Amino acid sequence: MKRRVVRPKVKSKSGRVLAGWLCTLLLIFGLAACSQATRKTVFVKTAGGEKTTLAFYTKGNNDQVAKQVTTLDIDMAKVMGKRDARTLARGWRVMQADAKAHARLRGVKATVTRAGKMVHEVITVDARRVDFAKLAKVDGQELITKTDHISLDNVKHTLKGDGYREVK
Repeated sequence: MKRRVVRPKVKSKSGRVLAGWLCTLLLIFGLAACSQATRKTVFVKTAGGEKTTLAFYTKGNNDQVAKQVTTLDIDMAKVMGKRDARTLARGWRVMQADAKAHARLRGVKATVTRAGKMVHEVITVDARRVDFAKLAKVDGQELITKTDHISLDNVKHTLKGDGYREVK
């Protein structure tokens, strides 16, 4: 049996050249779009009634973090050491104040919810819009140098040293 070669229906040479260039451009733009895909890197730490999950989003192979999402799940009875309603209410007010302080910053969204003795807090930081000096102040930290971005490599090293494990 003879093999058939399937060719485009374009009969003119200039039409085939044009089709070839179009395919090449589509391939180039397709690969460029894939290289700019968002990557997610997640770290988790569980200790003393608290589970902290940190998710960092980067574009392509870039080291700069575009967005960070911190999720805290806290068992207030374990963290505060008491189960009485008054102590839990005091802890809840502290968590609400923390979320409000974060939510006031440009580029930061913060929510906190409570179900009995459990508190769930989510803080989302848009690293392209946030003022890092103000964010550090709200978090009770002091910046040694002026910072305008978050480096994923530095974060990985620091978090692993603090007992976080990377989730693949």
